[in-house]
Amino acid sequence: MFADKTGSAIQDAKNAQYRNERVLAIRPALDRHSEPFIISRRVINGKPRPDLKFPARIVRTRAEFRGIIRDPMLSLLVIEEGQFFPHWIVPELREAQHVRRRDKFKVVVVGLNLDYRLRPYDPMPAIMAMADKVKIHTGVCMCCKRRKGRYTQRLQGGAAQNQPGDFGDYEVRCRVCHYIFGEASPTT
Repeated sequence: MFADKTGSAIQDAKNAQYRNERVLAIRPALDRHSEPFIISRRVINGKPRPDLKFPARIVRTRAEFRGIIRDPMLSLLVIEEGQFFPHWIVPELREAQHVRRRDKFKVVVVGLNLDYRLRPYDPMPAIMAMADKVKIHTGVCMCCKRRKGRYTQRLQGGAAQNQPGDFGDYEVRCRVCHYIFGEASPTT
């Protein structure tokens, strides 16, 4: 969160468009944001503010996803909130890598690799293993504001792993300041 993962993907998408390439951004149905965009945010004066936005399509089914990645005119597919897609995304991406291995088709997946309990977020480990390049973005710890934060701190909600949220529900934390939601918080 607030590590500019989405902002980086949006910039990749805009650059591809400048090169006259066909680009599509998608989001999973579980992502509860109502706007038909992927939006990067920056924190200004303690409040999240929209920074960059790019049109996105919500994908609900495997068949719908399969149709998207088989479009021979598509050059770049941006997948937002990859951790919220069902595991069927893994064999579909593997198939796309094989079928489209000779053209310029690229996929950028934005998502969290660990959940708030520091467990791998399925399907992200498999997606990362197939990637030609993995870039892990870090933010600044929102607690100490001194160290790099790469862990998601859940601030409210239940125990379910897939619980979409936003500013106020989660924040980025460093290893020292992070604690498992529902357990005692550490004294710093």
